[in-house]
Amino acid sequence: MKMKIVCFDIGGTNIKYAIVNDINNLDVKSIDTRVTKDDNHILEDILKIVEEHKDADAVGISTAGVVDSKKGEVIFSGPTIPKYAGTKFKKIIEEKYNIQTFVENDVNSAAFGEYSYSDYSGSMFMLTIGTGVGGSLILDGKVFSGASMTAGEIGYMPLNDGYFQDYASATFLTNYVSERLSKKVDGKYIFENAKNGDELCIDAIDKLVYNLCTGILNIIYMINPDNLVIGGGITAQGKYLEDKILEVLEKRIIGKQFKSNVRLANLKNSAGIYGIYSITRKEMK
Repeated sequence: MKMKIVCFDIGGTNIKYAIVNDINNLDVKSIDTRVTKDDNHILEDILKIVEEHKDADAVGISTAGVVDSKKGEVIFSGPTIPKYAGTKFKKIIEEKYNIQTFVENDVNSAAFGEYSYSDYSGSMFMLTIGTGVGGSLILDGKVFSGASMTAGEIGYMPLNDGYFQDYASATFLTNYVSERLSKKVDGKYIFENAKNGDELCIDAIDKLVYNLCTGILNIIYMINPDNLVIGGGITAQGKYLEDKILEVLEKRIIGKQFKSNVRLANLKNSAGIYGIYSITRKEMK
């Protein structure tokens, strides 16, 4: 039986959403994430879209931040989305519209979507590269949440004088080049110019890849998952990026017995929508 599910994937840069009647016929739309220096308007924008689909059977929300999936609220958020912790999506939407609502961390959703709709066997760790860096571990076909629902938050792994995501995110890449050019550039500009031989852009990507591989190696050494999958908007670079990552890993790994199947995600930037749809269908009463 087909059901109408309103699915959201909330990130630091944009909010993707889809009104899903058939997961095989997905039409994903996107709006900017409205964030100011000291506030955000995410809940307001989510409610506007739900208001237009009050006949939905359920709402599924995949979001950045640490999520208490039982309560359906954000319990911690980094500086990329100010005043986001404490956002009670489930309580507010269910009380206002009487629509079942399910909320999950964005990386957990992406990992579950990738695992559910791709051909993987065994365990999987998914690393997502975007405004920050996130991680999720799939064990026995389920998201491993940890003791306080914070498992996989590798972006906060200490590195140098900061965090892993300070050196391995798309934000690091764009800031590195923008500061040296004294103008704001985006990832598309950097990769296009690198492919045309621009030394600064090549250097920036090489630094990003080296830093990213530091995190990947730590995951392999500590967890040794069957599959280590890299997702997020950066995967649009495909084989160009994947080849660079595999080359650095081969040079830096201490032995061939430390092995995981490292690859880019199949579902690219829609994995979060697929994942929250699957989670919502699974949890619906």
